[in-house]
Amino acid sequence: MLRKVPAQVALVLVSHSAIALAQEAPVVIAEQPAGVAVAVQKPPSQPQTASAPNAGANVPTLQHAPPAIANTGDDFVLHAALTHSELVRAAVLSYRVESVATKEIMFQRSSADDYVAVVPESDLRGETLQYWITLQLVDGSTVAVFDSEKSPHRVQIVPTATDLNEQALLARVGGRRNVFAATGEYVDFGHSEATATSSAGNTQTQAIRDRYYRLEAAYTYRPLRLVSEFTLRVGLVRGNSPVSTQATDAAGNAVANPYDVGLNYVAPTVRFRLADIVYADGTLLTSVTQDGYSTGAGGALLLGDPYGTNLTLGFETIQVFGTRLYTRTDIAVHPRVRITPIIEVTNMPHASNFGVRLLGETTVRVAPGVRMAFVVGTRPENSTAAAPVSALCLPMSFNVPAVSHNS
Repeated sequence: MLRKVPAQVALVLVSHSAIALAQEAPVVIAEQPAGVAVAVQKPPSQPQTASAPNAGANVPTLQHAPPAIANTGDDFVLHAALTHSELVRAAVLSYRVESVATKEIMFQRSSADDYVAVVPESDLRGETLQYWITLQLVDGSTVAVFDSEKSPHRVQIVPTATDLNEQALLARVGGRRNVFAATGEYVDFGHSEATATSSAGNTQTQAIRDRYYRLEAAYTYRPLRLVSEFTLRVGLVRGNSPVSTQATDAAGNAVANPYDVGLNYVAPTVRFRLADIVYADGTLLTSVTQDGYSTGAGGALLLGDPYGTNLTLGFETIQVFGTRLYTRTDIAVHPRVRITPIIEVTNMPHASNFGVRLLGETTVRVAPGVRMAFVVGTRPENSTAAAPVSALCLPMSFNVPAVSHNS
């Protein structure tokens, strides 16, 4: 039988005749015969809290908010708070993009009283930025405070609108960022009357073949950003033109081929992308003609797709050689075929009066990088009689493997 004994007065017998005063909580004992030890049920002891061996030691920490995305058009900036900086020799941000080799940059104290690490925008060329952070302590040890090389934090690199446009345009031109091109052109305006004056003042009129040919080599680099293209052209023009000229020189000797005209030139051109469908071209030109050294300039405004259907309004002028104002509309009727109506107001080459040329051009891509252009039309002489115009153009381009910004 069990009975309850008040804890304040309960004395119990334990082995070796030890006497213990019970806890204030009631103690439950079993009734036993005299002289038999009694087992006492104690309440469970309270848990003990042990101090860590290094409790209270100064341990440096670095805290920051890990971003999820980074923009290709901006530097990637990390702000962090560093505690116990007196124990830290350097806080190091290690990073890599795709399979590019790992780079390291140090956190620097900023004016906002925190620490900053900056990954330059030029390194954000890929889809994912991976990074981790370590602290180099003054005692020579290195402590990983955020992720690791084997398990880095991943940040998605988000392309800007300019990057997306560049990628789309690069795909349109088949990845051809660097292009060498060679062009040959022959234009025949038929027969025209030309007048030459001798040193004695006598004039003579004759019908000549009004024609010219042009050979040109060009190199084009396509950044496809604000500066969409840069082109350097080198070429020559040779032909006959019904210009007013001297039939004899000062000594009275007949001038051989008095109606021959020509031009050697170098022309750099820059194309700017002002909007998705608005482009502006600027050209400077230096040349040597049959009359000596001359300079020139040109410009154009392109509306539409520069590699498809578009409208171009432009001009070019060269000292001595002439001036040309033009509009042209490129219409892509097929991936291999483009037709282009052209209207020109010009006095090239060496004409005394301006005339209007109404031209139609058909360009056919006959092979990768090789196109043929056929031009027909009319050119009113002195704004009256029209003469037929025919031309054959053979442009060829040779691609250099593109060096992408993402590589």
